[in-house]
Amino acid sequence: MSKKLLHNKYFLLLVIVLGSFCVRYAYIDKANFASIQGGDQAIYVQIADKIVRDHVFSQEPGLRSFMPPMLPWILAGLMALFGQNMYVFYMFFFIMSAATAVLVYDLVRRLSNNWTALLAAVIFAVYEEFIYWTTHIYTETPFLFLFALTLVFAVRYVENKKMTDVFFTALFSVCTFYTRSTMLLIYPFILLYWWINNDEEWRRKLRAALVFTGMVGILLLPWSLRNYSIHKKLILGSTNGGMNFLQGNNQWAYGEKTLPPQLFPEPNYWQRPEMTEAGQEEYFYGEGWKWIKSNKKGFYGS
Repeated sequence: MSKKLLHNKYFLLLVIVLGSFCVRYAYIDKANFASIQGGDQAIYVQIADKIVRDHVFSQEPGLRSFMPPMLPWILAGLMALFGQNMYVFYMFFFIMSAATAVLVYDLVRRLSNNWTALLAAVIFAVYEEFIYWTTHIYTETPFLFLFALTLVFAVRYVENKKMTDVFFTALFSVCTFYTRSTMLLIYPFILLYWWINNDEEWRRKLRAALVFTGMVGILLLPWSLRNYSIHKKLILGSTNGGMNFLQGNNQWAYGEKTLPPQLFPEPNYWQRPEMTEAGQEEYFYGEGWKWIKSNKKGFYGS
């Protein structure tokens, strides 16, 4: 009986999922269940609280689009059901991360075989970085879950040739983008993967690409219009991209993200008070590109 269980992929996958959940639960400092200490975690919770109480997406001191919206939306939903309960937040993250192990298994199984898929799920379950971020209210955990879900449906489309898989790929890819805007860079590779691996005629390939692109555009439209009404500028996701870009591309950034100190006097080191929110993002991108153009060797790490 035990040998049969050890060769039953569903039993092994269940063990991996339960083990993934237990490892994450054991990893966290239980004192963190009581409160959020500060940083981005506190900002995400603050925004979620404003969504629930005031039906407004904003943070102090009035930044309206600085943080990506998906994580605050998730937290707001949990708050609406359970109140501001840190224990619930962490349990939700543990479950989401354990579910991601299942998605990793499903994705690799479709691309390779069952045993390779089980190995991939085990690696995901025990990889320390993934465990660490699961114990913090940051975007890494929902991003991994939504990104894996996007890839599963993208691969399913090549297998099944069903337009519903195109719709779900678009839906979850936009949710991923609303979690971390770097997802925008992945869209061309999804279309390229479909074009290369889909054995249908070119007209059906083109139809899938157009439907996918149209769905993504439709799903991005409401938040983009909301941002335009506030900033009078096209902002698809959030306005923190410029700051993140500059953090990694300046003369003080060697091996880790660092902000140029002369641009960010305390206490509001992350905000240029003389600029609008959209204006500061554009300025930060400009400063980052300026450094790259004048320091190509430093940019490439030589």
